Amino acid sequence: MALVGGHRPYPTHTKLGRIMFKRGLRASDVTYEAKVYSRQMTEYLAGRKKPTATNMVKLSTFLGVSVEALTEKKYPWLKEDQEKLDAEQAQAKEDKKEKVG
Repeated sequence: MALVGGHRPYPTHTKLGRIMFKRGLRASDVTYEAKVYSRQMTEYLAGRKKPTATNMVKLSTFLGVSVEALTEKKYPWLKEDQEKLDAEQAQAKEDKKEKVG
């Protein structure tokens, strides 16, 4: 899923992308307001690079979330990795329900 609306779509398989999508933010707006280079933002959204500590603070401050809310468990981020993580979490929830119920 990607955000569209006059600008290029961006991936939402990273935590950063999902937060931006939920808030209806464009990558160009976040890049400008958080004072992050556009090329770096492209790499972060695509999951090819981990944000530097400085940029992580800038992004989390602009978005009003904690640094932990933007931190991925595994780098580089890949859509397939996120899908696998989501499937594992769903399976863990099902297993927990079976034990309780």
